[in-house]
Amino acid sequence: MEINTLLQRPLYPYQVEGVQRGMHFGSYINGDEPGLGKTSQAIADVVASNAWPCIVICPSTLKVNWRNEFSIVAGVDALVLTDKYINSWPQYFEAGYYKVFITNYESVRKFFVQSAKKQHGGKLIDKDIMYRAEMANIQSCIIDELHRCREPKTQVSKLVNGLTNGIPKVIGLTGTPIVNKANDLIQQLSIINQLDAFGGAGVFKMNYTGANGDLELLSYDLKARCFFQRYKKDVLQDLPEKTRQILKCEIDNMEEYKVAQDDLVKYLKLYKNKTDREINKSLEGEVMVRIQACKNVSARGKLATLYEYIDEVIEAGQKIVVFVHQKEVAQPILVRYKHCACSVRGDDNHDARNRAVSNFQTNPAYKVIVCSIKAAGVGITLTASSRMIMAELPWHSADSDQCEDRIHRIGQKNAALITYPLATGTIDHHIYNIIQNKREIANTALGKVDSTNIELIDNLSKLLEIA
Repeated sequence: MEINTLLQRPLYPYQVEGVQRGMHFGSYINGDEPGLGKTSQAIADVVASNAWPCIVICPSTLKVNWRNEFSIVAGVDALVLTDKYINSWPQYFEAGYYKVFITNYESVRKFFVQSAKKQHGGKLIDKDIMYRAEMANIQSCIIDELHRCREPKTQVSKLVNGLTNGIPKVIGLTGTPIVNKANDLIQQLSIINQLDAFGGAGVFKMNYTGANGDLELLSYDLKARCFFQRYKKDVLQDLPEKTRQILKCEIDNMEEYKVAQDDLVKYLKLYKNKTDREINKSLEGEVMVRIQACKNVSARGKLATLYEYIDEVIEAGQKIVVFVHQKEVAQPILVRYKHCACSVRGDDNHDARNRAVSNFQTNPAYKVIVCSIKAAGVGITLTASSRMIMAELPWHSADSDQCEDRIHRIGQKNAALITYPLATGTIDHHIYNIIQNKREIANTALGKVDSTNIELIDNLSKLLEIA
């Protein structure tokens, strides 16, 4: 079967290969690096498999994007489920008016669950959940950013796991199936109905996790049974290179920063000196709050450096993407560059988000786009720029990779330069090095047992000379 003959927008050869591999697995995880078109591949698989009706579960900000992609790639109309359709969507379903129904994680219960009563010790378990009768007819389910369901105890994870049970084709999409540890895979494999192929949760833990876990075997078994992952450097030979650079800078609020760091050091000492596990667990949270406080103060103190760098890029006739966490950092930038800036933030609706991206991509007047790391780190293309600055440090390398890949993806014509401004005399450099080292996590088998929080705290304790 020639897959491209079924589509309105043809796939690249490596994407066709991905679809074919996925169809061989049936249900699987596509772990392709961001920017390689996981969305198009998933849609093509559903089309080629004739797996209708289809449900898509994705982050709220990506619902409209999924609807548009179904139309562009396959010429298929999809219904984005909103409160407007809370009562009427089953009628559209029964009539076959739409083949695809799209919702976000937070709305799974609202649209697909008939009842869910906590009857067993106040905890929601599978037996408590009754799904709508329409779910029995679903032939495929696409779950975008599947790693969001890695924790089995969360309500959303339980609902998605129950929803996909029995669906013939379940496609999980995530460039980061492992965030911290190999155990992250267990719930994701259960959701795509492939956990039994690994012997169940108990056997999985025994074979692949802990001190005796065989990570190389895990890598082999995943690829043999239900997982594939490709990288841009391997399949997009014509994609320009990506370079990261560190921009050393001074902050103009060092006094405020020292107060925050002194507070952090105090709690690090308490943390290191406690042996009681429960007390230590509580203190871990307190330490992380204070690390975040140091990060926030440092970021606000780098505004002058950010302005100087952005000015240089604009003067060179280029556009630039700025990623931030805090409104206190985003807002001053937007005010300073109000004549040529737009933004994508967490409280934007779909229209505002799409309008900002379109303006940046197509309108020469827009030189700067300020993006929230969480709101804009996935699902958008910003290839009008080859320059990006991470005004604030993400917690995970996975987050920074996602942000970087907004510009380093299909459609980019120039070498991408990613700049990380790190403040001298702060924990910026320490956090950057610790988090960037986490890129090696997946090299062996997509996993490592250490949690990011613990590793971060322990390393900072050493670096700050906390005994």
